[in-house]
Amino acid sequence: MKAVVYPRLLNLNYPYQNPYVNDFIQALEEQEVEVVNMPHKNPLFSLVFKHTKEDRLKVFTFHSFTEIESIVRKHRLEEIGSIGYKQFFAENSWSNFGLQFVNLLKK
Repeated sequence: MKAVVYPRLLNLNYPYQNPYVNDFIQALEEQEVEVVNMPHKNPLFSLVFKHTKEDRLKVFTFHSFTEIESIVRKHRLEEIGSIGYKQFFAENSWSNFGLQFVNLLKK
């Protein structure tokens, strides 16, 4: 099984890093779940809502552990591809936002 854990910050003795996220990743890996996203320096938290509404991605949010079972049951057999993931992040990259902003100013 593969999973994406967000946010997954780089571990450079970052004082604001959430140790619970690292513990969760370790627990997943101990159960042979592959966490496929690389650690990142500056996660775009504003994209979390977009992630959950994007059909090309398989991103789910939950508020309590009891919600996870129904999410897994519903989506466990769905294929996950990297093409949609890469397209989404290209469309929502800082360079693309900058280009859109410049185009707005030129109108």
